[in-house]
Amino acid sequence: MKKICLLSITLFLVCVANAQTEFIVPTPTPEQKYNYARGFWYNALLMSISVAKDEGMTVEEFSRKSADYVAALWVAEMNFNQFTNRLLYFNSCISDSTKIIEQSEEKVVFIISPINPPSLLGSSLEELVEYWDVSYSYFANRYKLNCNVSLVEEGVQFEISQ
Repeated sequence: MKKICLLSITLFLVCVANAQTEFIVPTPTPEQKYNYARGFWYNALLMSISVAKDEGMTVEEFSRKSADYVAALWVAEMNFNQFTNRLLYFNSCISDSTKIIEQSEEKVVFIISPINPPSLLGSSLEELVEYWDVSYSYFANRYKLNCNVSLVEEGVQFEISQ
């Protein structure tokens, strides 16, 4: 009985000694912050697509509805160079690699890769690409431009033309 009491007291003291009584604010590196923010963005978008599907909407319908809401945040007029630079910047922020594979005064084609959302949350990579295709086409049409987004072997391809 003494051994059990002694063992119990020892375990209790070890637990008390290891109990956290003070918290500290973490100091993540800029890369850790970026990776967390990118993961959060992907998760929010993919979760939205999944919820929309659960509510009976197609990915195309959800993309158009989302674009209608976001349209208020985009400038009223944008030329080919401005639109292309905006998409290059945005997609450079969410991917590890952005490569321009074709460019002229009339057309720019670039690929982002790899596309590694933390989790697809009930959506597929194809649905994510469809969302981007419909949304960016919506905005391109506002500026009298064309934008097609497709899944290719190297990643996700964006083709913007006048």
